Amino acid sequence: MLKTPSGKLRARALGIPFAGHPGPLNSITDVPGVEVGYTTLIEGAGPRVVGHGPVRTGVTALLPRGCAAAASSVFAGYFSLNGNGELTGCHWVEESGRCEGPICITNTHSCGMARDATIKWLVQRTGGIGQWALPVTGETFDGYLNDINGFHVRDEHVGRGLTVYGWVNSMRELGGSRFIVKPSTHKAVDDLYDTSPNFREVIDDGTVSPAAAGGSIAFAPEVVIPALIAMREDWGEHVFNAYGFVDALNPTLNVETHVQHGAVVPGVGWFDTDQLGIDQGPILAMTENLRSGLVWRTMQRNPHIARGLRRAGFTGGWLDQARPAR
Repeated sequence: MLKTPSGKLRARALGIPFAGHPGPLNSITDVPGVEVGYTTLIEGAGPRVVGHGPVRTGVTALLPRGCAAAASSVFAGYFSLNGNGELTGCHWVEESGRCEGPICITNTHSCGMARDATIKWLVQRTGGIGQWALPVTGETFDGYLNDINGFHVRDEHVGRGLTVYGWVNSMRELGGSRFIVKPSTHKAVDDLYDTSPNFREVIDDGTVSPAAAGGSIAFAPEVVIPALIAMREDWGEHVFNAYGFVDALNPTLNVETHVQHGAVVPGVGWFDTDQLGIDQGPILAMTENLRSGLVWRTMQRNPHIARGLRRAGFTGGWLDQARPAR
Protein backbone atom coordinates (compact mmCIF):
# COMPACT_ATOMS: atom_id res chain seq x y z
CA MET A 1 0.00 0.00 0.00
CA LEU A 2 2.57 2.54 -1.16
CA LYS A 3 -0.01 4.78 -2.83
CA THR A 4 -3.19 6.51 -1.71
CA PRO A 5 -6.52 5.58 -3.40
CA SER A 6 -6.01 8.54 -5.74
CA GLY A 7 -2.58 7.26 -6.77
CA LYS A 8 -0.36 9.63 -4.78
CA LEU A 9 2.75 8.22 -3.14
CA ARG A 10 2.65 7.56 0.59
CA ALA A 11 5.56 8.44 2.85
CA ARG A 12 6.92 4.88 2.84
CA ALA A 13 7.18 4.97 -0.96
CA LEU A 14 9.45 8.02 -0.60
CA GLY A 15 11.80 6.08 1.65
CA ILE A 16 10.76 7.56 5.02
CA PRO A 17 11.67 4.78 7.49
CA PHE A 18 8.65 4.37 9.74
CA ALA A 19 8.81 1.64 12.35
CA GLY A 20 6.81 -1.54 11.82
CA HIS A 21 4.97 -2.81 8.77
CA PRO A 22 1.49 -1.85 7.49
CA GLY A 23 -1.25 -4.44 7.32
CA PRO A 24 -2.73 -5.77 4.08
CA LEU A 25 -5.10 -2.79 3.77
CA ASN A 26 -2.95 -0.19 5.53
CA SER A 27 -6.04 0.48 7.61
CA ILE A 28 -7.01 0.55 11.27
CA THR A 29 -9.35 -2.35 10.50
CA ASP A 30 -6.26 -4.51 9.90
CA VAL A 31 -6.18 -4.79 13.71
CA PRO A 32 -8.26 -7.86 14.65
CA GLY A 33 -11.58 -6.93 16.24
CA VAL A 34 -11.49 -3.23 15.36
CA GLU A 35 -14.52 -1.99 13.44
CA VAL A 36 -15.21 1.45 11.97
CA GLY A 37 -18.45 3.09 10.90
CA TYR A 38 -19.46 6.49 9.60
CA THR A 39 -22.35 8.70 8.63
CA THR A 40 -21.77 11.34 5.95
CA LEU A 41 -24.17 14.28 5.64
CA ILE A 42 -24.16 16.11 2.30
CA GLU A 43 -27.02 18.43 1.44
CA GLY A 44 -27.48 21.71 -0.42
CA ALA A 45 -25.08 24.03 -2.24
CA GLY A 46 -24.22 27.70 -2.55
CA PRO A 47 -23.50 30.30 0.14
CA ARG A 48 -23.80 29.21 3.76
CA VAL A 49 -27.06 30.12 5.48
CA VAL A 50 -27.24 29.23 9.17
CA GLY A 51 -29.81 26.51 9.74
CA HIS A 52 -30.18 25.71 6.04
CA GLY A 53 -26.77 24.65 4.76
CA PRO A 54 -24.98 23.66 2.74
CA VAL A 55 -24.26 20.64 4.93
CA ARG A 56 -20.87 18.96 4.60
CA THR A 57 -20.25 17.08 7.82
CA GLY A 58 -20.74 13.73 9.53
CA VAL A 59 -19.67 11.29 12.23
CA THR A 60 -16.91 8.67 12.28
CA ALA A 61 -17.08 5.93 14.92
CA LEU A 62 -14.28 3.61 16.00
CA LEU A 63 -15.22 0.50 17.94
CA PRO A 64 -12.03 -0.99 19.45
CA ARG A 65 -13.81 -4.20 20.50
CA GLY A 66 -16.23 -4.24 17.60
CA CYS A 67 -19.96 -3.63 17.59
CA ALA A 68 -20.75 -6.89 19.38
CA ALA A 69 -18.66 -5.84 22.43
CA ALA A 70 -19.06 -2.08 22.10
CA ALA A 71 -19.19 -1.41 25.85
CA SER A 72 -16.02 -3.37 26.64
CA SER A 73 -12.94 -1.37 27.60
CA VAL A 74 -9.46 -1.38 26.11
CA PHE A 75 -6.16 -0.14 27.51
CA ALA A 76 -5.64 3.42 26.33
CA GLY A 77 -3.66 6.62 26.66
CA TYR A 78 -3.72 10.00 24.98
CA PHE A 79 -1.27 12.64 23.85
CA SER A 80 -1.87 16.33 23.10
CA LEU A 81 0.13 17.62 20.15
CA ASN A 82 -0.63 21.34 20.52
CA GLY A 83 -3.18 21.60 23.33
CA ASN A 84 -6.02 22.73 21.09
CA GLY A 85 -9.24 20.86 20.38
CA GLU A 86 -11.89 19.09 22.44
CA LEU A 87 -11.62 15.42 23.46
CA THR A 88 -14.26 14.28 25.91
CA GLY A 89 -13.41 11.46 28.29
CA CYS A 90 -9.66 12.05 28.13
CA HIS A 91 -9.31 12.70 31.87
CA TRP A 92 -10.76 9.27 32.64
CA VAL A 93 -8.40 7.74 30.06
CA GLU A 94 -5.47 9.42 31.82
CA GLU A 95 -6.60 8.34 35.29
CA SER A 96 -7.68 4.78 34.56
CA GLY A 97 -5.56 3.87 31.54
CA ARG A 98 -8.69 2.60 29.79
CA CYS A 99 -11.07 3.70 27.07
CA GLU A 100 -14.56 2.39 27.68
CA GLY A 101 -16.81 2.14 24.66
CA PRO A 102 -16.68 3.58 21.16
CA ILE A 103 -14.71 6.63 20.02
CA CYS A 104 -16.53 9.19 17.86
CA ILE A 105 -15.26 12.11 15.78
CA THR A 106 -17.50 14.88 14.45
CA ASN A 107 -17.47 18.62 13.84
CA THR A 108 -16.50 21.09 16.57
CA HIS A 109 -20.01 22.29 17.43
CA SER A 110 -21.49 18.79 17.51
CA CYS A 111 -18.88 17.23 19.79
CA GLY A 112 -20.99 17.44 22.96
CA MET A 113 -24.16 16.04 21.45
CA ALA A 114 -22.19 13.21 19.82
CA ARG A 115 -20.81 12.31 23.24
CA ASP A 116 -24.34 12.30 24.71
CA ALA A 117 -25.71 10.32 21.76
CA THR A 118 -22.98 7.71 22.24
CA ILE A 119 -24.14 7.17 25.83
CA LYS A 120 -27.76 6.85 24.67
CA TRP A 121 -26.71 4.33 22.04
CA LEU A 122 -24.79 2.28 24.61
CA VAL A 123 -27.73 2.29 27.04
CA GLN A 124 -30.17 1.23 24.33
CA ARG A 125 -27.86 -1.42 22.96
CA THR A 126 -26.49 -2.95 26.16
CA GLY A 127 -29.45 -2.34 28.47
CA GLY A 128 -27.20 -0.67 31.00
CA ILE A 129 -23.63 0.59 31.34
CA GLY A 130 -23.16 0.70 35.09
CA GLN A 131 -23.47 3.91 37.08
CA TRP A 132 -21.86 6.24 34.54
CA ALA A 133 -20.10 6.52 31.20
CA LEU A 134 -17.44 8.90 29.90
CA PRO A 135 -17.05 8.09 26.20
CA VAL A 136 -14.28 9.60 24.12
CA THR A 137 -15.45 12.02 21.41
CA GLY A 138 -13.16 14.25 19.38
CA GLU A 139 -13.82 17.12 16.98
CA THR A 140 -12.50 18.90 13.95
CA PHE A 141 -13.56 22.23 12.49
CA ASP A 142 -15.39 21.96 9.15
CA GLY A 143 -17.01 25.38 9.21
CA TYR A 144 -15.39 26.60 5.98
CA LEU A 145 -17.39 24.02 4.03
CA ASN A 146 -20.24 23.21 6.39
CA ASP A 147 -23.07 25.13 8.06
CA ILE A 148 -21.53 24.28 11.41
CA ASN A 149 -23.87 26.58 13.35
CA GLY A 150 -26.90 24.83 11.89
CA PHE A 151 -26.27 21.81 14.16
CA HIS A 152 -27.22 19.27 11.51
CA VAL A 153 -25.68 16.25 13.26
CA ARG A 154 -28.33 14.52 15.38
CA ASP A 155 -28.59 11.51 17.65
CA GLU A 156 -29.66 9.20 14.84
CA HIS A 157 -26.61 10.12 12.78
CA VAL A 158 -24.32 9.14 15.64
CA GLY A 159 -26.26 5.91 16.17
CA ARG A 160 -26.08 5.12 12.47
CA GLY A 161 -22.34 5.64 12.45
CA LEU A 162 -21.95 3.37 15.47
CA THR A 163 -23.92 0.55 13.86
CA VAL A 164 -23.06 0.94 10.17
CA TYR A 165 -19.66 -0.62 10.57
CA GLY A 166 -20.16 -3.26 7.91
CA TRP A 167 -18.74 -1.36 4.94
CA VAL A 168 -15.39 -0.53 6.44
CA ASN A 169 -15.13 -3.80 8.34
CA SER A 170 -15.86 -5.73 5.14
CA MET A 171 -12.65 -4.38 3.63
CA ARG A 172 -10.83 -6.90 5.82
CA GLU A 173 -12.89 -9.74 4.39
CA LEU A 174 -12.43 -8.57 0.81
CA GLY A 175 -8.71 -8.43 1.42
CA GLY A 176 -8.86 -12.22 1.71
CA SER A 177 -11.12 -13.06 -1.19
CA ARG A 178 -10.61 -10.18 -3.67
CA PHE A 179 -13.09 -10.15 -6.51
CA ILE A 180 -12.20 -12.68 -9.19
CA VAL A 181 -9.07 -14.40 -10.42
CA LYS A 182 -6.80 -13.21 -13.21
CA PRO A 183 -3.88 -13.05 -14.87
CA SER A 184 -3.11 -9.53 -16.06
CA THR A 185 -0.29 -7.31 -17.28
CA HIS A 186 -0.38 -4.60 -14.61
CA LYS A 187 0.61 -4.89 -10.95
CA ALA A 188 -2.31 -2.75 -9.72
CA VAL A 189 -4.70 -5.09 -11.51
CA ASP A 190 -2.82 -8.13 -10.21
CA ASP A 191 -3.14 -6.76 -6.68
CA LEU A 192 -6.89 -6.54 -7.12
CA TYR A 193 -7.78 -9.66 -9.09
CA ASP A 194 -5.85 -12.17 -7.08
CA THR A 195 -6.24 -15.93 -6.63
CA SER A 196 -7.48 -16.53 -3.10
CA PRO A 197 -7.10 -19.54 -0.79
CA ASN A 198 -10.84 -19.14 -0.15
CA PHE A 199 -11.44 -20.63 -3.61
CA ARG A 200 -11.16 -24.42 -3.75
CA GLU A 201 -11.91 -24.89 -7.44
CA VAL A 202 -11.31 -22.19 -10.02
CA ILE A 203 -11.68 -22.37 -13.77
CA ASP A 204 -9.81 -19.28 -14.92
CA ASP A 205 -9.43 -18.36 -18.57
CA GLY A 206 -8.02 -14.91 -17.78
CA THR A 207 -11.26 -12.94 -18.27
CA VAL A 208 -11.59 -9.84 -16.10
CA SER A 209 -14.76 -7.85 -15.38
CA PRO A 210 -14.14 -4.16 -14.56
CA ALA A 211 -17.62 -4.01 -12.99
CA ALA A 212 -16.56 -6.57 -10.36
CA ALA A 213 -13.97 -4.09 -9.18
CA GLY A 214 -16.02 -0.92 -9.67
CA GLY A 215 -18.99 -2.41 -7.83
CA SER A 216 -16.75 -3.09 -4.84
CA ILE A 217 -15.26 0.39 -4.60
CA ALA A 218 -17.06 1.20 -1.34
CA PHE A 219 -15.43 -1.79 0.36
CA ALA A 220 -11.81 -1.42 -0.71
CA PRO A 221 -11.16 1.88 -2.53
CA GLU A 222 -7.42 1.69 -1.90
CA VAL A 223 -7.12 -1.32 -4.23
CA VAL A 224 -10.11 -0.74 -6.53
CA ILE A 225 -9.29 2.81 -7.62
CA PRO A 226 -5.67 2.10 -8.66
CA ALA A 227 -6.84 -1.00 -10.55
CA LEU A 228 -9.50 0.91 -12.50
CA ILE A 229 -7.02 3.68 -13.30
CA ALA A 230 -4.51 1.07 -14.47
CA MET A 231 -7.08 -0.55 -16.76
CA ARG A 232 -7.87 2.73 -18.42
CA GLU A 233 -4.22 3.74 -18.74
CA ASP A 234 -3.06 0.36 -20.07
CA TRP A 235 -5.89 -0.46 -22.45
CA GLY A 236 -7.36 2.96 -23.21
CA GLU A 237 -10.31 3.06 -25.61
CA HIS A 238 -10.35 -0.72 -25.84
CA VAL A 239 -11.72 -0.91 -22.30
CA PHE A 240 -13.20 2.54 -21.59
CA ASN A 241 -15.07 5.20 -23.57
CA ALA A 242 -17.84 7.76 -23.14
CA TYR A 243 -20.22 5.05 -21.95
CA GLY A 244 -17.89 3.69 -19.28
CA PHE A 245 -16.06 0.37 -18.99
CA VAL A 246 -16.76 -2.53 -21.35
CA ASP A 247 -18.32 -5.65 -19.90
CA ALA A 248 -15.15 -7.75 -19.87
CA LEU A 249 -11.62 -8.15 -21.16
CA ASN A 250 -8.99 -10.87 -21.38
CA PRO A 251 -5.35 -9.73 -21.74
CA THR A 252 -4.15 -13.36 -22.12
CA LEU A 253 -6.10 -13.86 -25.35
CA ASN A 254 -3.83 -11.62 -27.39
CA VAL A 255 -3.28 -13.54 -30.64
CA GLU A 256 -5.49 -13.10 -33.67
CA THR A 257 -8.18 -15.76 -33.68
CA HIS A 258 -11.87 -16.15 -34.41
CA VAL A 259 -14.16 -15.15 -31.52
CA GLN A 260 -17.95 -15.22 -31.38
CA HIS A 261 -18.19 -11.95 -29.51
CA GLY A 262 -16.04 -8.91 -28.90
CA ALA A 263 -12.74 -8.31 -30.66
CA VAL A 264 -9.13 -9.45 -30.30
CA VAL A 265 -6.44 -6.77 -30.52
CA PRO A 266 -3.24 -8.65 -31.42
CA GLY A 267 -0.55 -8.23 -28.80
CA VAL A 268 -2.99 -6.55 -26.41
CA GLY A 269 -5.90 -8.85 -25.61
CA TRP A 270 -9.58 -9.59 -26.13
CA PHE A 271 -12.11 -6.88 -25.34
CA ASP A 272 -15.89 -7.09 -25.20
CA THR A 273 -17.77 -4.60 -27.34
CA ASP A 274 -20.81 -4.39 -25.05
CA GLN A 275 -21.37 -1.90 -22.26
CA LEU A 276 -24.19 -3.05 -20.02
CA GLY A 277 -26.46 -1.18 -17.66
CA ILE A 278 -26.07 -3.98 -15.10
CA ASP A 279 -22.35 -3.12 -15.08
CA GLN A 280 -22.50 0.68 -15.13
CA GLY A 281 -25.30 0.86 -12.53
CA PRO A 282 -23.41 -0.87 -9.69
CA ILE A 283 -20.25 1.12 -10.42
CA LEU A 284 -22.18 4.38 -10.25
CA ALA A 285 -24.24 3.41 -7.21
CA MET A 286 -21.30 2.10 -5.20
CA THR A 287 -19.16 5.12 -6.06
CA GLU A 288 -21.88 7.30 -4.55
CA ASN A 289 -22.06 4.89 -1.64
CA LEU A 290 -18.35 5.41 -1.02
CA ARG A 291 -18.87 9.18 -1.14
CA SER A 292 -21.96 9.48 1.06
CA GLY A 293 -23.17 6.06 2.26
CA LEU A 294 -26.44 6.60 0.36
CA VAL A 295 -27.06 2.97 -0.63
CA TRP A 296 -26.34 1.66 2.85
CA ARG A 297 -28.60 4.23 4.52
CA THR A 298 -31.42 3.61 2.05
CA MET A 299 -31.22 -0.13 2.63
CA GLN A 300 -31.35 0.35 6.38
CA ARG A 301 -34.54 2.41 6.13
CA ASN A 302 -36.35 -0.28 4.13
CA PRO A 303 -38.45 -2.34 6.56
CA HIS A 304 -38.95 -5.13 4.03
CA ILE A 305 -35.20 -5.67 3.71
CA ALA A 306 -34.91 -5.72 7.50
CA ARG A 307 -37.71 -8.29 7.71
CA GLY A 308 -36.08 -10.47 5.08
CA LEU A 309 -32.73 -10.38 6.85
CA ARG A 310 -34.35 -11.30 10.16
CA ARG A 311 -36.20 -14.21 8.54
CA ALA A 312 -32.88 -15.37 7.11
CA GLY A 313 -31.48 -15.46 10.65
CA PHE A 314 -29.41 -12.28 10.72
CA THR A 315 -29.23 -10.31 13.98
CA GLY A 316 -27.25 -7.50 15.59
CA GLY A 317 -25.91 -4.14 14.48
CA TRP A 318 -28.30 -1.75 12.77
CA LEU A 319 -30.79 -4.58 12.25
CA ASP A 320 -31.73 -4.54 15.94
CA GLN A 321 -32.79 -0.89 15.63
CA ALA A 322 -34.55 -1.08 12.25
CA ARG A 323 -38.33 -0.62 12.33
CA PRO A 324 -40.36 -3.72 11.43
CA ALA A 325 -42.41 -3.93 8.24
CA ARG A 326 -46.16 -3.60 8.61
